[in-house]
This record gives sequence, structure tokens and C-alpha cells, in this order.
Amino acid sequence: MTKYASLPNPDGWFAVCFSTELAAGQLQARRLFDRDVVVFRTESGQVAVIDAHCPHMGAHLGHGGRVDGDAVRCPFHGFRFAPDGACISTPYATKIPPKCATRSWHTCERNGVILVWHDQRGRPPSFQIPTYDLDTWLPMQTQTWELSTHPQETTENSVDLGHLGEVHHYRDVEVLEPLKTEGAYLTIRYGMSRSGFGLSRTAENRAEFRVHVHGLGFSHVEVHEQRRDVRLRFWVLCTPTEADKCELRAACTTTVHARPYRASAALGLLPRGVASRVIQKFAFDEFCHDLTQDFEVWRNKLYVDPPALAKGDGPVGRYRSWCRQFYPQLPLVAKRAS
Repeated sequence: MTKYASLPNPDGWFAVCFSTELAAGQLQARRLFDRDVVVFRTESGQVAVIDAHCPHMGAHLGHGGRVDGDAVRCPFHGFRFAPDGACISTPYATKIPPKCATRSWHTCERNGVILVWHDQRGRPPSFQIPTYDLDTWLPMQTQTWELSTHPQETTENSVDLGHLGEVHHYRDVEVLEPLKTEGAYLTIRYGMSRSGFGLSRTAENRAEFRVHVHGLGFSHVEVHEQRRDVRLRFWVLCTPTEADKCELRAACTTTVHARPYRASAALGLLPRGVASRVIQKFAFDEFCHDLTQDFEVWRNKLYVDPPALAKGDGPVGRYRSWCRQFYPQLPLVAKRAS
């Protein structure tokens, strides 16, 4: 019995790795949704994800297999598989067996992240991940953890306003724009204050957060730290691997700041590009610190449904109603008040 027995794997887009982790001609073994897969980038740059075991005689393509041109070559008999899972050649110069094909997953590469589409009923993608203009933003910093949790739980923190004070010590949390949903998209904007936020460990700082959620596997957060006029973008990407286990990825970027001295007088002495990278490092360290504050709770909590919600929790009830669309196995329920 797993602690998320009532929550199956949701449908949607989920991160496999960051783009920088997969060079042309590289192949990696992964575990996704209780299945072994391989993710690879062809020599021409195309990204693909296919089931890991060769349909010929069962060898694992991720252990000894390699990218050969625009295909994956099996380490056992040399059969080659295209990004769509079709066998395109054998070493025998004979007819390819008609059933010699493996499952191919819908993939996309957006904003420095390689994602796969998961759907319990095998349907094609019903929504897309937007592409953001990152031309004036620094290369992303990234981090990955393995956790016992579920994507619905990690994403729920975006709307669970009550935990922000208790766990993260935010003060004066204020909803600036209420939760809105449209299909697979959810957004909310709020502000908060905290001492020791950003580059200063003593000054009081206030920040605004605009959260963009696309399904349960892709969250993008825009942050404006007001006193120093620092703008940041964070990503939180939770991908189920097997029962009760996920890979949680985080990423951060910032712009090249025109006035870095507003963040710190010392930064004003540095070239703007260097100063901006320092700002990004401090911000990402702070973000990862805040994220890891939730880990002990996530590892040990149970999923309670329905929860005994109290005024001040935030729009958790509306969030959970929105989540039902990603579980075709579960009956839809009437919307509940938050």
C-alpha cells in the first residue's frame, strides 16, 4: 500500500532532464511512471524518448546502447531504432520483423527543459508548454533531488498560503491577484515580506510572486524583489519515477541588471554581467533553501482528501478541484469553496 494510492500518476507534461544535460549524440537511461525509458539526442539534435527494452530480444537500450546517427543502436544485436520507435535497420540485411517497434513518447524542449507527455489513455497532448523569451536572461542554474512525494503535493504549495509563514517564515502574505484557472493552466499572484531575503541577511525585503502552473509537472514563478529591483524566474518541475517517488528539479535565471548597486553597493563595483551572476547565485541558493524546507514534510506526510480546510489556508479547495482533470480514472467532483 503506497501513501498515494488514491492519487495515480497524473496526465500532463513532465521534465526528463535539462537541455544542458543531454548533448547531441548522447543517450541516458531514465525511470518514468514506473517504466524504464531512454532519452537521447540524435546527432542532428532531435530529442526523443522511447521505452528502454529492445522489442527484438529484450536488451536494455540504456545500458550499452548508443546513438548512431539519428537512431539508437541496440547493444545486443545492433538493431537500430528511430525517434518514433520504429526499427529502421538490422545487421542481417533481411526484412525487419513487423512487430519490432518500441513505444515512443511525445516530447518537447521548452525553456531549457526536455519534457515528455504522459497520458493514461494514450491520447496525444491536450495542451502545450509556453516558450518564454529568455534572450536577455542569464543561463539557468539548476538542481535535482529525489524525493518521496507526488506532483500534486509539490504544486499545491503554490496555493497553500498558510504554510508560507510556518515553514518559510514569510510575513504579511497578501494575495494580489486571486487564483484563476483556464483548462490546464492555473495562476495566482501574491506578495510577502521577510528579513534576510536575497543578498542582505538583515534588511527587510518585500517580494511579489506570480505563479504560472501548466499541469502538475511544470511550474514557472516570476519574482520581483522590490527594494533592490531584482527580477528572477524560477522553475519547479516534479516528475514521477515510480511508486511514491519523484525527481524534483529547480531552475533559476535573472536578467543582466542595469543597476546592480541597488542590490548591493559592492556589486556596483563589478561589471554588470558579473554582478548579475552573483545576484543569480544568491537568489538560487535562497530558493533552493526555501524549497528544501518543505522536504521533511513531503517525505512524511499523508495525502488527506478531503482536507479539513480552515480560513487562511488559501485556495486549496479550488486547486484540488482543478487537479481532477489530470486523473481520467477519478470521477469529477463539484467545485468546492476555498
